[in-house]
Amino acid sequence: MKLWLDDERPAPDDTWTVAKTAAEAILLLETQPITIASLDHDLGEDKSGYTVALHMASHELWPSEEVRVYSHNPVGARNICGIVDRYGPYETFCKHQPYGL
Repeated sequence: MKLWLDDERPAPDDTWTVAKTAAEAILLLETQPITIASLDHDLGEDKSGYTVALHMASHELWPSEEVRVYSHNPVGARNICGIVDRYGPYETFCKHQPYGL
């Protein structure tokens, strides 16, 4: 399953499972096999995509393939990628991409 975390923008296509809050994304990570997680930083709540990245790191709940970040918040995106690059199991660095993949 591919996880799309964003409270405003729709997923690029119907192959993504959408979470609109950090809590929804964490629940999916804890209960479903995730291949790719695409995270937005700013979610319009007190938690963010960074919260999800911290949860992945502290509970070893990494997607099997990669984590992508497409936030319009460059500082937030760098913070998420910092967690992924430091603690994630991937050989490549976190991908910060413009919205739309």
